[in-house]
Amino acid sequence: MILKLHSMRQRGMIEIQAEKEASDYDLPPDEFKHPLNISVCLQDTGEYIEADIKLRSFKQAVCDRCLKEFMLAVNADLRLLMIPGNRQRWSWQDDVLLFSPDNPEVDISPHLRDAMMLAAPMKILCKEDCRGLCPGCGADLNYESCACPPAARDERWQALSDLRDKLLRNSDE
Repeated sequence: MILKLHSMRQRGMIEIQAEKEASDYDLPPDEFKHPLNISVCLQDTGEYIEADIKLRSFKQAVCDRCLKEFMLAVNADLRLLMIPGNRQRWSWQDDVLLFSPDNPEVDISPHLRDAMMLAAPMKILCKEDCRGLCPGCGADLNYESCACPPAARDERWQALSDLRDKLLRNSDE
């Protein structure tokens, strides 16, 4: 997405709404099958242009616990500061883009792609309380109970089990 800032200068605030294909931003097409909804609010402060960006889409995902495929909502919020190249005294923690005052066009596509890739959670779950699969028989514990026999107790842990029981009895008294 290329922002043409020459039309922005001295106009105050501009809002842009767009719906783009995820492939336009090099997002994996097998995962991001739905369009990317982009909302950009540009505000000219006189010294720099601030862009508040909201990205919304859905990603084809597989639950890490039960291996069920589902559509995961992916939302990303991004803030960029676009500063004319002749004002390089800025040291912000936000993402800062320098642009030439002679040709004020800024391509924010790489930033949009990075924000969407980083917005997906590390642990993908189909629902918060997903119980996953039984490691023994493979039953989906969300829909059925496990048919596995109870696990054999390891007698090496018996002393700790006795200590736990003793502590629980003493705390009740």
